[in-house]
Amino acid sequence: MLSNMNNGGILLALYQSSEILISVFFNFLGGALSDQNNRKEIIWHCDIISGLICIVLAFFIHQDLLIYDILFINISLSILSSCRNSAYKAIFREIVYLDHISKINSFLEIAKEVVQIAGPLGAVVVSNFLGTKISLIVDEITFIVSGLLIRKLTIITFSLVNY
Repeated sequence: MLSNMNNGGILLALYQSSEILISVFFNFLGGALSDQNNRKEIIWHCDIISGLICIVLAFFIHQDLLIYDILFINISLSILSSCRNSAYKAIFREIVYLDHISKINSFLEIAKEVVQIAGPLGAVVVSNFLGTKISLIVDEITFIVSGLLIRKLTIITFSLVNY
């Protein structure tokens, strides 16, 4: 699709590099934010905002501006992901007992790898068969469900920083 458009190569390069460039510039901010604030609230807010972005664009997306909307989604979600991922990694010490942390980390890494492969594949299938709007609605639902599940997390230990 992109290769057939005017400036398609530039748009494809922007799309592919936007997530990496955003993470380079925003991961440090996400780390500082998660160190100074309530990690559970950061994750919750990032998930809800991500869901809202997807649902708004699903209903207000214009076919003429589809690629620009997709670039906007990717950049916005990458910024939110930089904040969310730092908080997500840090909160594990607070929601998992210390003697289970290595086992949970192993399961988490396996699940992360599976999702990184299956997620985009599933998105392409949903988008091809049901359309971009339905794909965005599915994204919105998963973000909202994730946010609601995070809200239900129970903090079992508090991370204290000793100087």
